[in-house]
Amino acid sequence: MALTTRRIGKHRIVTLSGQLNFQNYSATKAGLEEILREADSDSLVMDLGQVEHLDSSGIALMTHVLKSQEKKSGELHLLAVKDAVRSIMRLTHLEEYFRFIESEAELSAQA
Repeated sequence: MALTTRRIGKHRIVTLSGQLNFQNYSATKAGLEEILREADSDSLVMDLGQVEHLDSSGIALMTHVLKSQEKKSGELHLLAVKDAVRSIMRLTHLEEYFRFIESEAELSAQA
């Protein structure tokens, strides 16, 4: 799982690529926690457009990031979520807890 960061306006965007699963959970969590500590924005966006697979560990990680953002009164948005990943979130009844953004243009309008 590769992590890269960038900014659009007030939003810190973390792009994840590959598979978000048990095999890379610890390394991905450590990378995200470092980004959360260093974040200079209350708005974090996880760009999931390049995430090919998500398992229960990936869901746990996204929930962890959501709770971390809520503790500091921040926001978490999920960008460009593929249908397969969104279906998993729907089936686990977690879809209602996350804010979904379809494109960077939509995000830029909020900046």
